[in-house]
Amino acid sequence: QSSYKVLNSIENVLSHLKDAETGQRGFILTGDKKYLEPYDNAGKFIDQDIEQIQELTKDNPEQQENIQALEPLIKEKLTELKDTVDLRIREGFESAAQEVRTSKGKKTMDQIRKNINEMIIKEQTLLEERNSGINYRAKATLYTIGLGTLFAFTSVGLGNLIIHRDISTRKRLETELVK
Repeated sequence: QSSYKVLNSIENVLSHLKDAETGQRGFILTGDKKYLEPYDNAGKFIDQDIEQIQELTKDNPEQQENIQALEPLIKEKLTELKDTVDLRIREGFESAAQEVRTSKGKKTMDQIRKNINEMIIKEQTLLEERNSGINYRAKATLYTIGLGTLFAFTSVGLGNLIIHRDISTRKRLETELVK
């Protein structure tokens, strides 16, 4: 259950970053501040998702390290987005567009995607391991129930046979005594 929550939170981080980037680019192109809404909201949503991932993976040192590596990249990306928005406000479209063309933000986003994909793969692997353990236990339980049922039927059959033989022996002995 928690792996599904971790996967959801990891995917939310990437989604909110994409939203922020989309808002930033829309604002750079148009200068219209309504495009900044997803950009403005992204930071708080990302912080919530990171906190949730940290809490859900507190027993997983590898994922904790992955989060520690991801946080500065996210901060760098959000700073880059803010800088280009500020540049658009202060100096206009061409200066902001020139900054976007440096591909600095793209390189950071590519690294974020790489780290997030590694986290997703790790969590999916844990999920598969847990599911395989559950499947093994389910099969073992069915096997145990099957053997138990077989044992129960065998025991009842043997008991029935012993009782039947005992009754037959008594009837034979009674018949012999009566003669």
